[in-house]
Amino acid sequence: GTTGWYERLEEIAADVQKRKGAVVHGANFSIGVNLFFRLVEHAGNLFGSLQDRDFYIAEAHHRAKLDAPSGTARRLAEILLARCRHKTGKAPLGLDGPISTDQLQTVAIRAGWIAGTHRVGIEGPHDSVVLEHQARSREGFADGALRAAEWLATAPPGLYRFEDVLDDVLARE
Repeated sequence: GTTGWYERLEEIAADVQKRKGAVVHGANFSIGVNLFFRLVEHAGNLFGSLQDRDFYIAEAHHRAKLDAPSGTARRLAEILLARCRHKTGKAPLGLDGPISTDQLQTVAIRAGWIAGTHRVGIEGPHDSVVLEHQARSREGFADGALRAAEWLATAPPGLYRFEDVLDDVLARE
């Protein structure tokens, strides 16, 4: 998965249609990360209307990663902002000082050889809930890409989201 081209999605969709091709896209092709997205959606639905809850995203990757925050962290922010009524925007990355209560903060760490860790925290006055996904290696991403390629082999022409592949994988296993 890669996200640096989404501003050209309409152009690419038209090209895929013109060539009668089939393409799967997504912020992340890991099955585990995509299930994590669904857990975060559910948590956002459960906690999102509680005004006394604060949410954050923390992600860590190897020091050579080009983007910060990662496309996966950006997708997590989209999920939470769509479900948490009192969060209306993102705090600036590299913040120096307090944030307003309507901002969602994302922190990006670049160090060593971390394959990828994403944490969503839900902070309340009396407790905390933390959801986290840790990639142990790049193999999970490769596995998802192979499953997407196999899925595309029988799919009709079109532009698909990785969620379409995941739904099929879950229905079969």
